[in-house]
Amino acid sequence: MNCTLPPPVMLHWLHRLVLTSYFALLLLTVVWHTWLFPSVYFPTSLVLMVTALPLLLPLRGLLHGRPRSHIWAALLAMLYFTHGVGEAFASPQQRWLGLLEILVSLTLVFSASLYVRQYTKSWTPAPDSGNGSSAPQVSDRADRSAKRTP
Repeated sequence: MNCTLPPPVMLHWLHRLVLTSYFALLLLTVVWHTWLFPSVYFPTSLVLMVTALPLLLPLRGLLHGRPRSHIWAALLAMLYFTHGVGEAFASPQQRWLGLLEILVSLTLVFSASLYVRQYTKSWTPAPDSGNGSSAPQVSDRADRSAKRTP
């Protein structure tokens, strides 16, 4: 019995997982810094600008399913992973929030990576338009590699 999903269905579910983990990370950040453990040293608006505003940058591309935005969201999520690791080790009261941030950010990283991989697999290039910009043939590559070796 084959348990693999067809590419469009897999792409759809990966996109949903990316959006779910993205919005969970955004919600966790906002709730963490406004309601659960607000900062006593900095204004809440400044903390939200530093922590939640970067997550809004790839939002439009994520909603439209653009792979480049998924890559940027995964890179941003690695910053939140680092923050979660720091909080999990440094603050015993906020350890559970740090561990939750680690889980959500890693889910975002892996699901976005799988989405981009599946998207590029399902993408089919347009036929050659005859403008001379096609990829070099195997024989051209062999000729160039032969010229490089002494």
